[in-house]
Parts: sequence; C-alpha cells; structure tokens
Amino acid sequence: MPSKKSIHVYVVRAWFLLNVFVALYPPLYWAASEHRELILGLPATFVYFTGVSLSITLSILYAWWQDAISGELTS
Repeated sequence: MPSKKSIHVYVVRAWFLLNVFVALYPPLYWAASEHRELILGLPATFVYFTGVSLSITLSILYAWWQDAISGELTS
C-alpha cells in the first residue's frame, strides 16, 4: 500500500497535469468564448480564466504546503 506521502505526490502531479491541459488546450477556451450567456452575471471567458488561475494557484500552494509539512523545505 502506498504511503500517505506518495499519495499526496500523485495528487499534486495529477492536479498539475490537469492544470496544464486546461490552461494550454485551446479548444476549451474557444468553447468558453463561444458562450454568450452569463455565468453568475459574468462572461464565460472571465469565469474560465478565473477558474484556471485559481486552480493553478491553489495547486502550487497545496504542493508548497505538503513540502512544508514533510520538512522538505527546511535547510
């Protein structure tokens, strides 16, 4: 059975890969830009970019937090 640390490593890697795919795959942006409906009163492209930016930021913070907990950031 994998250790708890290795599970977190796989979670971070999978999250990073998902972020790369969502941020760099143009058809997702094109699909969002085609919708003229508002999502919570905001354009779909704004919601798309805000969601991607938030996910990327949270994944970096989560990876940093996991490294800090495991003691890998101390010198």
